[in-house]
Order: sequence, then C-alpha cells, then structure tokens
Amino acid sequence: MNHNIELYAYKYLTKQNFPKSLRKEDYEIMFQIARELLLSGILLKYNEFDNCDLKDKLRKLNKINILKNLHHLAVLDQIKAKFSENKIPFFLLKGSALEKTNIFKHNERHYRDIDILVSPKNLEKSYMTLKQIGFKYFNNESADLAKYLYKKHHLPPMINNDGVIVEIHHRATKEKYLKECFITKNIVNNAVEIDGFFVPNKKDLIVHAAYHGLLHHSPNHPPNFLYDIYILLNGDVKMLNQAKHDFLLLKLDTKFNLMKEIFEKAFSNALDINEMTYLVDKLGLSISKNYIETTNNVMCFKKKKDKFSFKKIITYLQDISYYYQVSFLSIRFFKLLIIKFFKNTYHLCYGSKK
Repeated sequence: MNHNIELYAYKYLTKQNFPKSLRKEDYEIMFQIARELLLSGILLKYNEFDNCDLKDKLRKLNKINILKNLHHLAVLDQIKAKFSENKIPFFLLKGSALEKTNIFKHNERHYRDIDILVSPKNLEKSYMTLKQIGFKYFNNESADLAKYLYKKHHLPPMINNDGVIVEIHHRATKEKYLKECFITKNIVNNAVEIDGFFVPNKKDLIVHAAYHGLLHHSPNHPPNFLYDIYILLNGDVKMLNQAKHDFLLLKLDTKFNLMKEIFEKAFSNALDINEMTYLVDKLGLSISKNYIETTNNVMCFKKKKDKFSFKKIITYLQDISYYYQVSFLSIRFFKLLIIKFFKNTYHLCYGSKK
C-alpha cells in the first residue's frame, strides 16, 4: 500500500498507534483525498497530524463542509414544507438521512447533496415542486421535463442558486443490481419519523450504505460507508446480523463476513494495524489502490479510463437523452450528438452548471 494512506483513513478501527509514515511531499495527496472523498472530519477526529500546514488546511476544509451541512438542513426544511403543501410523501436517503439521525456530529460526517425518495407516480410532481423553491436541472441545456429515465433510479441532478444539489429518486438502487428493489420497499415500510422527516431505520441505513459502497460505486469503493456502518452499529455487531439476509440478496455474503470480522475485532480493541490494512484491502476499500496512482514516485489521483464497447455507446446515447431530457427521435438529440462528436466530449453529459 502506498505510504500507508489507509492507516489514517481507517484509524478509528484500531486503538494501536502507528508511526507517521507519510512523506512530506505526500501531504498534498492526503488533503486531496480529504477534499474529494469528504474525509476531513473523520481524519481530524481520529488522527494527530505532525504537519501543521496539513492540519490547518484540513480544519479550514472542515469548516466549509460544516457550513454546507448546515445549509443543507435549511434547504431540507424548505423541501419538507413545500412537499407537505403539495401532499407528496418522501423519504431521506444517504447523507441527509444520516444527518437527521443525529448520530454524527456536524463536524464529522459530510455529504455532497440531498437525496430524496418518492413514489414513481410522484416523480414529475416532485420535480415541479422543487422548481417552485428555486431548483433547476444542473444541466442548463436540459429540457423542462421529467420523462426520459431509461434504467436510471433518479432524475438528473437539480441545483438552486446557492449551489445545493438535490437528486429525486424513484428507487434506492440501480436496476442492474436489483430488478425488484427490496431496499426501496424496506425503506418505505420501515421508515422512522424524525423532526417531521421520514428516514430509513438503522438496519436499512446499514444495508443501503453497504449497497452504495460495495456495488453502486464499484470498483472504486468509497471509504465513508464503512465509517457510517461503524457508527450506526455503535459497538453492537448483532445489529449487523439482522441485515445478513439483505446482504445475501445483494450477493454480498463474502463481504458481509469480512465486515463482521472487522467490526467484531474493532469493537473488542483486537484489530492491529497489519490485520486492519489486510482486511480493508480484502474488502476492496484500499484508498491507495482505488484512487491513487504513482508516476515517477509522485502520488496523484487516478483518472477514470472507460473501455470502448458497443454497450458503452448505447449507454452514452441514453445518457444524452437522460441528461438533456430529449427524445432519441428528436432533431435536437441529433444536434447534440453532432456537437459532442466535434467537441470530443464523449464522457460529458451533464452540460454546464446553471
């Protein structure tokens, strides 16, 4: 593992002290990791950095993230009021749901955007409701529709003038992983109410976090979800056992056993550094392997490399229709395709920010 990056990101799993093995020239990549993966709060909580410049930068980054979290909470109140007025039931997902459980401190767990789940029949109505409180599609060239989804599990991202992004989901998972989404059904049926918001119960938060971390973002698994589950369990691995059947349905039985081993040893203070890095790597959560590459002995973030295939072409064409909300058969679709071909922007379907 490159320079033991994992030791810092997963320090909460072990009580064992470790030598500060980062080279001075690699502190910048640590800051990039904190910024890109929203780890500033976790890194500051569990680590004592000997580099004052890095510590100061992490603290400043964390203050920015805290302010964003607080702003998200204010927007959530707006959404709750407007959706209630329009009689649209909705459920919070992921970061915003975890925020409402109050198990994390504001300076600890950060999230990029607000994710809400609505019934498919209320998808278009939810889109129109968000428009009423100042939200528009992130892509400023998108048509004013909520129609072309294909196999997407949410509408294209929407954004307001303050830069808050909201995604309206009609299911909690991608169809390619679950044809019939039992996670969505469980969230709706087992939700608990907190401050007027409906959020998944702890078991469903754990399952959705595992799905998101181990399947949705495969192969570059983000490290945050493991921390979410660590905090949700609160030292009680029995709660993880309650979710075992759901892990089996997701075909994550091997990963479940690895996670259980990690948490059992972490909660009993029996996880040493070497075993921790081994198990984290085996679980597929090595930050070094997933996000970092070394060129000429210099560490930097990996750039995504898409392999060319017929399936990729079909997906790309669907993405244009999805992000721009245009029909395959429209003249505008072919104009967009021609423009993107000549601009060589095959990987960009978001358009530009409003």
